[in-house]
Amino acid sequence: MAATPETPSAAVAPDETAAGPAEGATDEEPSGPQHDGHGRPRDASVFSDLVVQLATQAAMYLGMVTDPLGPQYPADLRAARQMIDIIAMLKDKTKGNLTPDESVILERILTDLRMKYVSMSSPPRQ
Repeated sequence: MAATPETPSAAVAPDETAAGPAEGATDEEPSGPQHDGHGRPRDASVFSDLVVQLATQAAMYLGMVTDPLGPQYPADLRAARQMIDIIAMLKDKTKGNLTPDESVILERILTDLRMKYVSMSSPPRQ
């Protein structure tokens, strides 16, 4: 009769060994100076970085971003509008849950992008 491989009697989580939990691992939510009471990072830069990343994409679509080693990207107003709308949706969905700094960054970026979009989509004055 052929030997069969042994199967473990209990599944082991990726951060555990058969001897027990990994060093420093706990069943509790992270807390302390780096996390809020819900396990989320307290660092406001996480949200702000996301907003800045989306704003950079919108600016690229508006033709505001130049590549010093290549040609300038052509403006794509439809894509720019979509990115601006995504940032506005984030503002609406996070209302009341942002720090004052996050709110200011979000509002300023949105205002700047909307003003640039309007100036580019309006016909030139004569």
